Amino acid sequence: PELARNGLLMVIFLLTAIVSSAHFSTYSYIEPFAKDISGFDGKFITIFLLLFGVAGIVASVLFSKFYKLIPNAFTAISIAIILACLLALNFIATNESLMLALAFIWGLGIAGINMSFQIKVLSLASNATDAAMAIYSAIYNIGIGAGALIGHQTIVHLGEQNIGNVGSLFEAVGLVIFLVAAIKFKKAE
Repeated sequence: PELARNGLLMVIFLLTAIVSSAHFSTYSYIEPFAKDISGFDGKFITIFLLLFGVAGIVASVLFSKFYKLIPNAFTAISIAIILACLLALNFIATNESLMLALAFIWGLGIAGINMSFQIKVLSLASNATDAAMAIYSAIYNIGIGAGALIGHQTIVHLGEQNIGNVGSLFEAVGLVIFLVAAIKFKKAE
């Protein structure tokens, strides 16, 4: 009950659901997208995923240098990076080099969001970190499943080429909610 009375924590939980759903609505189907829409082979997706993972390491370094200085800006930029990547997906789908650059940039964004949200949860629920992180993890997992469902429904009803577009709608909502919350809850900075 005490956690539920923490307004900013509840916003972070809501954002976790929205942003992870947006991400996974596209990321869950990146392999078929790369094959069917981009026309790339299995080697490409391996390199794509490798770059995505390497970006997580780079994002950790960036997080350690910049988050304490500009926490809300770091989080907003991370959300905006994913939004831009999802929007760019169709425009660069057939350019292998740009798609690989997109993988790296997208990986920076999602890793930045994950670290930002986790540190916010830990600081906002310092008296109940175990419970708060368990809730965060559960919500993130719900976001994974919801994102896969959204992506599947997008493919079925709008076509595989639109997974990034639909994901970007959710990501844009997440960015707006975050910016409003950052203004409302100044103490989060």
